[in-house]
Amino acid sequence: MKKLLAIISCLFFAFACSNDPRSKIAQTGNFGEIIENTNDSKNAIAANNTIEQTGASETGIFSGTIANYCKGEGCWLSLENGSKQPILVDIEDNAFVLPRKIEGKKAYIKGTMVKTSTEIKILAKGILIQ
Repeated sequence: MKKLLAIISCLFFAFACSNDPRSKIAQTGNFGEIIENTNDSKNAIAANNTIEQTGASETGIFSGTIANYCKGEGCWLSLENGSKQPILVDIEDNAFVLPRKIEGKKAYIKGTMVKTSTEIKILAKGILIQ
């Protein structure tokens, strides 16, 4: 009886853990506000360098390659930034979640790049992953 209960418990937990809703999200496409035109996007590394010097915020569509992402709740990602610390992209108001396995993909981020006292980051309203 104890063995049967242990087996049932293991099966229950295995099924519960594999029922991750993020696993059903497409790995490419629009998340949050729709980004239709990427022609006028700004290179995130270049924008980051400008904001480092001026300290002024910049709003628009930023492009870059995904270096890392939130593996827990899908609430942030970071963009490659050459030899510097990656550029953090926070999802504004946690309005949407990101899929899994998106490292190395091209991303377009619609939002505002801001300089805080500790870092430069993008507050994203929408993300297009290709």
